[in-house]
Amino acid sequence: MGYSSSQMPLKRGNHAGLIRKRHTYYIQFIDSRNHPSKKLHSLGTSRKDQARRKFVTLDRAYRDGHFDLWHDDPNIVLEEQRCINMSLREVAELFLEQKRRIGRSSNTVRTYRVVLTLLHKHLKPGIRLEKIIQSQLNSFIRDPSLSNTTQYKRYGHLRTFFRFCVGEKYMRNNPLQNVDTPDRPHTLPRAITGKELDLICEYIRQDYEFKLAQGYAKEGEIVWKIPAYCFAFYTGMRASEIARLRWKHIETKKSLIFIFE
Repeated sequence: MGYSSSQMPLKRGNHAGLIRKRHTYYIQFIDSRNHPSKKLHSLGTSRKDQARRKFVTLDRAYRDGHFDLWHDDPNIVLEEQRCINMSLREVAELFLEQKRRIGRSSNTVRTYRVVLTLLHKHLKPGIRLEKIIQSQLNSFIRDPSLSNTTQYKRYGHLRTFFRFCVGEKYMRNNPLQNVDTPDRPHTLPRAITGKELDLICEYIRQDYEFKLAQGYAKEGEIVWKIPAYCFAFYTGMRASEIARLRWKHIETKKSLIFIFE
C-alpha cells in the first residue's frame, strides 16, 4: 500500500497533526512532496482518546511507508490495524461463531473451543494474536504428556484456526506455517457395516445385470464378487487367506475353517 518505507520517511517540514473542528477530530498531514501539500481526514469521533489512538496508528503507518493519505483509504489502514491488534480470545470467539454459522456440529465447535482455551492458558494472558510465535505453538502441540494421536489432532485444529486468522486478515503471517506436522497416528482401518455390505452387493448386482444386458459381461462374471465379499465380511479373513483356502480346509459339519500360514 502506498510508498515503500524507503520513499516515505518524513523530512523537515513534513508532519501530521491532530485537529478538532466542530466537535469532531481530524488528522492533517502536511507533505511538500504532494499536491496539495495539506490533506485533512475526519477520524469520525468526538472523543479525544479514540482520536488519539487513530492518529497514532495512521501517523506510524505513514512514517513507516505503509500508508499515504493522498492515495490510500485511511479507514482500510485503521481496520487492518484494529484486526491485527485483536487478542487470541477475541478472534477465537469469531472463529467459533463462523463454525456455528456454516453448520459445524456442536461437538466439533466444542472441541475447537477446548483446544483454543488450552492454547490461551499455555500463552500469556490476553496475548495479541500477532504476537504468537512458532516456538510457542510447537511446545503446545508437542507436549510430551500427550499421545501422538492427540498431538496430531491438536495440530489439525490449530491449522484450521490460523488459516482462518490469516484469511480474515487478523494476522499478517501464519505462525504455524513452519511447525512440523506430528507423525500421523497408526490406526486400524474401519470395518464396513452390514448395511454398507448390502449396498455394495446391490451395486454389484445392478452393474452385472446392466453389462450382461448390453453384452459387456458374460454369465457369472462380476456377480461372483458378492459371495466372496460376504464370505470375507462374515469370517473376517484377509484376502491372502481366502486365496490360499481349499475345500480340505473346511469342515462343514463342525462349521470350522482352518487357516494356514
